[in-house]
Amino acid sequence: MLQRLHIRDYAIIDDTTLELGDQLSVLTGETGAGKSILLDAMGLLLGDRADAGAVRQGAQRADVQAAFILTDAHPALLWLQEHELDDEDHCLLRRTVNREGRSRAYINAHQATRAQLETLGEMLVNIHGQHAHQQLTHPAQQLRLLDAFAAHGELLAQVSSAYREWSDAERARNERQQQRQQADQRNDELRRYLPEFDDLQISESDVEALCAEHLRLSAAGQLLNDSTAVLHCLDDNLLTALQQLHRLIDAVQDPHSEAWKHCADNARIELEELRDQVQSFQRGFNAEPEREQWLDAQVSLLYRLARKHLVDIHHVPALHTSLQQELHSLAGVDDDLEALAQQCRASEAKFRSASEALRTSRHAAGKRLAQQIHREMASLELGGGEFAVAIEDTKPSATGVDAVRFLVSTNPGQAPRALEKVASGGELSRLSLAIQLILSRYQAAHTLVFDEVDTGIGGGVAERVGERLRILGDTRQVLCVTHLAQVAAKAHAHLVVEKHTSATHTRTALRALSNNERVEEIARMIGGVTLTDAVHAHAKELLTIR
Repeated sequence: MLQRLHIRDYAIIDDTTLELGDQLSVLTGETGAGKSILLDAMGLLLGDRADAGAVRQGAQRADVQAAFILTDAHPALLWLQEHELDDEDHCLLRRTVNREGRSRAYINAHQATRAQLETLGEMLVNIHGQHAHQQLTHPAQQLRLLDAFAAHGELLAQVSSAYREWSDAERARNERQQQRQQADQRNDELRRYLPEFDDLQISESDVEALCAEHLRLSAAGQLLNDSTAVLHCLDDNLLTALQQLHRLIDAVQDPHSEAWKHCADNARIELEELRDQVQSFQRGFNAEPEREQWLDAQVSLLYRLARKHLVDIHHVPALHTSLQQELHSLAGVDDDLEALAQQCRASEAKFRSASEALRTSRHAAGKRLAQQIHREMASLELGGGEFAVAIEDTKPSATGVDAVRFLVSTNPGQAPRALEKVASGGELSRLSLAIQLILSRYQAAHTLVFDEVDTGIGGGVAERVGERLRILGDTRQVLCVTHLAQVAAKAHAHLVVEKHTSATHTRTALRALSNNERVEEIARMIGGVTLTDAVHAHAKELLTIR
């Protein structure tokens, strides 16, 4: 139960406190006095998004606090205990917003997230807005209302979980199918590429040494030409000249000529040794011609593959190994596809089973809801009509495979048709109120807030709405914002919102009314500016008849 709501520096509210009893309290006031601002502040406290515009002009921050008292069986108390945020049977919520729009949230003095406030707030307070009748025509809202009436939380969780599992499996299979297509393309590419490596007989560790050998052998032609020129020079010039020199020295008859002859012999011996070395060098080049051809072919292949695949020649053998491994790995994709397909079928079957259980429960709940709404319609002067809940097939989603449509006829003898095609604005408002009154009995939140849900009704219907809200207040804490005197007169407690203005300041205040003040407020709601004795008498009569 909401015990106290304290608001400071929020919009045009400087400092006000709302204290509620445990039955039906109404909140009234002139249009623009700030009733909606109070509920906006409550929404902020229950997890709505923060806005810097909420801070009162001239203030540093807005501050909203609420104190709740919880029973031992209240789901909010269990949630608080699970999250180690409990404080006996009390629950204090606080939310602040600074001038930059940044907010902070607290639960029992512990800093909390906005999501935690929102989750906890749904267990504590249920707000029925003044535009609920407009949302009532939306199929998604009709589905939510039926599920709320039937308390389908656990079934919905099962369906939602099964749908996510199925969706994830389908997504994984689709991704793998795309990978399979890509793998097929890649497989074709690899089978075109790999034959080019068949003639490659070089390992990565041998590339550098074999390239150096190939470079040396590639220069063999020029070396042979140069060494042959050396031999020609030796044979045709130097050795021939030495032979002639030896004959000339023999012709010299002098003791010194023996020394000359010895030098010439040494020169001939050195040149002959040089000729032998050059000849041996040439024979070495011609020893393995096959080796030279093999090296030339291998190095040419290395460079060609390196250019084609944009890698360094030293990495070509490693690339070959990598492509072979990749081709081998592509063979396992088909096995994964079949496993994923089986998982999809199993997940879909699980979803279908959960959805069927949910549909069965929805059919049963739809009949019960229709019966209760039909009875409530009679109290709101719609007793001649009918109400039905139709459940149709729709595309699978996290909420199952059902589309819900509320069907209504407002006149006897007419077949029920879609709500938006039959009901007028006033009828929609009354139907929405009937549904909200019924659903409020099945919601976990003990505190119910009705924000001008009586818009579009009046007279005797308004009085019956007040009676229904008062009966609801016997088992729940109810706060109703209203402009109708007939509704306000049925309340157990009456609060009024007043706006005070001066030349420099506007503020909103909130106060509880005494019995005499209630007469004046009810009279104002009935008669407007001029309050006659008859109006006062009518106000007293409304307050007497409860």
